[in-house]
Amino acid sequence: MKRSCRVYFIRDAGGLLTGLLMPRTSTRLRISATGPSEESVLEQLDAELSTRIGDDLEAFESFLWLADVRTANVTVEVRPQTTVGKRRIIGKNKIPIEVTYAWAAVSDGKRGDPAGYRVMVPRFGWTFVLEELGMAPEVLRQAIGTDLTGESSGSLFGFREATREYVSTWTPKAHRKRKLHAEDELYDEFPHLRQIAENWGVLSRAGKLGRHFGTTDSASYDAVLTPERKTSVLLVGPSGVGKTEWVRELARRAARTSEGGAFDGVQVWATSAERIMAGMTYLGMWEERCLNVVEELRDEGHFLYVDRLSALARERSGASSIADLMLPAVRNGEIALIAESTFEEYQRLQVVAPALLACFRVVRLEPTTPEATAALVTEYQERHHSPSRLHPDATRRLLRYLAFFRKDVAFPGKALLFLDWLEKQAPTSRATPARTRTVSGRDADHLFSRYSGLPEKLLSDDETGDADSLSVELQAGVVGQDSACRLAAQVLARFKAGVNDPEKPIGSLLFVGPTGVGKTELAKQLARFMFGSDERLIRLDMSEYMLADSTGRLLADEKGSSSLAQRVSRNPLSLVLLDEIEKAHPAVFDLLLGVLGEGRMTSLGGRLVDFRMALIVMTSNLGSGASRAGFGQQSRDPEQSLRAVKQHFRPEFFNRIDDVVPFLEISADALRLIVELELEKVREREGLRRRNLTVEVDDAAKSRLAELGYDPEYGARPLKRAIEEHVITPIAIELSRQPKLADRTIRVTTSETGLRVLM
Repeated sequence: MKRSCRVYFIRDAGGLLTGLLMPRTSTRLRISATGPSEESVLEQLDAELSTRIGDDLEAFESFLWLADVRTANVTVEVRPQTTVGKRRIIGKNKIPIEVTYAWAAVSDGKRGDPAGYRVMVPRFGWTFVLEELGMAPEVLRQAIGTDLTGESSGSLFGFREATREYVSTWTPKAHRKRKLHAEDELYDEFPHLRQIAENWGVLSRAGKLGRHFGTTDSASYDAVLTPERKTSVLLVGPSGVGKTEWVRELARRAARTSEGGAFDGVQVWATSAERIMAGMTYLGMWEERCLNVVEELRDEGHFLYVDRLSALARERSGASSIADLMLPAVRNGEIALIAESTFEEYQRLQVVAPALLACFRVVRLEPTTPEATAALVTEYQERHHSPSRLHPDATRRLLRYLAFFRKDVAFPGKALLFLDWLEKQAPTSRATPARTRTVSGRDADHLFSRYSGLPEKLLSDDETGDADSLSVELQAGVVGQDSACRLAAQVLARFKAGVNDPEKPIGSLLFVGPTGVGKTELAKQLARFMFGSDERLIRLDMSEYMLADSTGRLLADEKGSSSLAQRVSRNPLSLVLLDEIEKAHPAVFDLLLGVLGEGRMTSLGGRLVDFRMALIVMTSNLGSGASRAGFGQQSRDPEQSLRAVKQHFRPEFFNRIDDVVPFLEISADALRLIVELELEKVREREGLRRRNLTVEVDDAAKSRLAELGYDPEYGARPLKRAIEEHVITPIAIELSRQPKLADRTIRVTTSETGLRVLM
């Protein structure tokens, strides 16, 4: 068995991966790297080994393993620091922390059982040997509990933030005795830069940067590469226009101009604000890193590609930004940056960071035309030997669908994303290569429906979809609200016909009516019908946004946040449900004016969030509180809610709503139908299906459940609780007594005391 290295990987909440080279024996060398993928991290570790160890094979021996290294978890309960009066003490409450540790058997050089077990905890930098592996959890709980007891609650909650930790086997190039080649020398000149950036020139020479296709403007690249003193460049254009690809092509051209691989030409290093900040937990660490990187790049004639300029300009600790620390060197031309920006971000930076923008030469990138995009689609399929070739009619349809339904991404990016997805749908085998098939126009309808979640009935001109037929489909899941379903279906019909306003959301509906009459259920039904699943429903309880600072929570755009801005950015084809909209703070209504009127929102970081592919549904109980009738009665005038809505909302907000949809109170007949729908869901539960148990409920029992499940204040909302209490619970009790009960019909009927379940 060959010896090799072991790398301990940690993926943080932001998605970045940190790799630690695990020493087998005691050594002062600590070698680590951070990047977006395993491949990136391992390339950096390889360069780090070459730089710090070089030809010293004896030093390299401490990182070579024969044993298998595995990971396990242990949960430790820690008592945090608390405050009583003005005194800080150790509190009585405990915080559970899950810690991952690695272990490997220690051999005594003979055949047989291990001589012990080496246990390693990379997050603490601990290594110790145990006689038995089973001792590890107890020893770790004692050691970690002692080490962390009395820490602040905030630091403990930060410590237990979920990450994935695992060990991978790796054989680096440094395993072979060799002299440092030119690339190692290049890395050796930039020890701080290599920790946070990749050299795209090196990747280009290794064939790992891909190839450019389509036409290129050589003059724009020459204007950037030719001057001896390099100028910072800002690429401005919408998402998907090809900003990152522009930088990749610049790196490819720079790599080709280097003389004989001597790396004396222009280098393009790629990083981001997130990578610069990764792992910087203590005061002053990230500032020191930035200054070190600036010093390494000073007057070298290289480019540092930093991804989004707005992220670089965002305030960090001490009200400073990464851009603030780099600005003096950028202004003096000592270092050259390449950054990206959308037009909206560029406009915002003109206000908040004009001095920074003045340092950049602006290169504007425009979306490709439909004709040019169609040519790129053909070239892409030929170059990738795609098993599915689009017929010209299919290409035209797909480009039309992408233009209309993916307005958040520009051409050619969104077309290439679809082609990437299409390739993955038809994997080929070397043994039996798939035959190339032609995708027709009708096939394109089906494929885009799968890709987007939108139903073919709404997409294709070959499918009919009038308001009446769409209303019937909505009514299948929403009982007793036929009028509301018809109004919602009219919005879908306008959308299918393509006559809705393209610069506003698909629709903005206000559902008004008492609690428990089906407002939320219709929203879910709309999400299922339009986007294929109610998981595409983004639901916010607006009673949680009653304070003046609530807008910040809606606009936050940090990685990992669950704000409205982030969720819509991830899934622009979604239904946004704003429950109890009348309870939101007036500042929230000011924010929603732009969403309803222009279909746009600007996040705190200046990023545009596109709502033009979203359906906005708001709910309200306005006008329904004092008019509730008894069970099965419908004495309320729907116009009452409409009058209450007009009185409550400002005219500029009300006028941006497409339709106000009144909901009636549930009738007795409708409630019995709802009972049957809920019972159908009960029959599909795994515990009953697995035992082949059938539940039959007679009409009298259904009527009784309808009475028990209706409340004058909450409508049909208590119905699920009534079914759980009077049907599911008795069945569960009996199954706990007879766990092998199967192949039966369970009957639910009435008795003098209520409902009776017969097993």
